[in-house]
Amino acid sequence: GGGGGGGFKKLVALVPVRDEAHMLPSCLRALAPIVDATVVLDDCSTDGSAAVAQALAAECKVERVERSPNCPAEDGGAGALPYWGDEAGH
Repeated sequence: GGGGGGGFKKLVALVPVRDEAHMLPSCLRALAPIVDATVVLDDCSTDGSAAVAQALAAECKVERVERSPNCPAEDGGAGALPYWGDEAGH
């Protein structure tokens, strides 16, 4: 039979962020009890969102923090094309 044979299923939250350092602690803490892992997708944040997520990794089951490859260099560069387009009008 095909597929649903009681194997372990892992629930992973994907959390896209851009300059959400102030919201990340409460968000990640709320997710932790209901997911097996969290992956934070940092879309060119300039407020330290990635560092906040890393600092909460053990407490909040953050498995990875991925930064968009389209972000400017940390030393400031040209504008970036975000992962998810400009849907939020940033």
